[in-house]
Amino acid sequence: MKKRRFFKLMVIVLLLVIVSTSCKKNVSSVTLDKTTLTLVEGKSETLTATVEPDKAENKSITWSSNNPAVATVINGIVNAISEGTAIITATTEDNNKTATCNVTVIPPSIDLVTEKEMNLLLSTEGEVKFEFAGTGTIIIDWDYGRDIDTFTLSSKPLICERENAYYITITGKNVSYLNIGGDGHVIYLDVSGNTALTELICRERIALRGLDVSKNIHLKKLDCYRSNLTNLDVSKNTALTELYCGNNDLTSLDISNNTKLTHLVCCDNRLSSLDLSKNTKLKILSCGDDSRSLDLIPLLESLHTNSIAGKTVYYTSFIPIGDEIPTNDPHWDIARNKGWNVEWGIYNY
Repeated sequence: MKKRRFFKLMVIVLLLVIVSTSCKKNVSSVTLDKTTLTLVEGKSETLTATVEPDKAENKSITWSSNNPAVATVINGIVNAISEGTAIITATTEDNNKTATCNVTVIPPSIDLVTEKEMNLLLSTEGEVKFEFAGTGTIIIDWDYGRDIDTFTLSSKPLICERENAYYITITGKNVSYLNIGGDGHVIYLDVSGNTALTELICRERIALRGLDVSKNIHLKKLDCYRSNLTNLDVSKNTALTELYCGNNDLTSLDISNNTKLTHLVCCDNRLSSLDLSKNTKLKILSCGDDSRSLDLIPLLESLHTNSIAGKTVYYTSFIPIGDEIPTNDPHWDIARNKGWNVEWGIYNY
């Protein structure tokens, strides 16, 4: 009697095990609600993953990006970091099934409606010369409303010249290129209203001391060589690819946010350190000064190892009579071992 009961109990247990095992479902596939996605820099969007079959026991997913410098992903939330492309992958923990989404990150759109774009104050008599380019119309007030000119812009730079102008106000729309020259010494420049500006050249015969480009987020090229600057903040200019700020009086320069930078000329300042670890697209670096205040070894150690054709470090400093060229020193092998060319002198552009 007891044996029969035991046998029946074992049959029931075995049936329960079989039923339980048959109810467990393995993952057969995973899909995403979007296979392509376009985001503006700084924006985010959530991807939703669907795991099949619906009764799969383990629906856990691991998210990854093949290009975190462009887009990152955490629990399906895609964050746009910088312009470029990336592939977001969702991988199931069970059976390693995958689904992907191609992400394109674009820069913010340019605001075509600008208000007061620029104020200029010239400290001495002499000719002032401007070059403008863009797609809008500009109005130049040369003398407190007493002398006004209106110009229509195009992609070809428009040249405007004037003798003996002291205070100039420029208003308009979509000025993308501005080059300031002439014999007049500009001591004040306000471009905060011109959000469409992508290229600004204000070099030589300039006595700015300060230059605020924090509002010019679309700026790709900034040339303020020999402008008597004592400080320069480019932390907001994440689109910047070329920065020429040599021959000023800068004691520090933070370019950690300028990850698109390809050209940097910062020679003949008073820099003691320079960290390039975030600038993985850098191709040209021109640095150094007569005082040799720049700490070279940490700088060279921070250079990237990416394969970029023609990447070169230009270095210049005072050489006492009889001394060898500094770029022959052994520590420059740090750069050479990373594939960089090392040249004595200043980069000409």
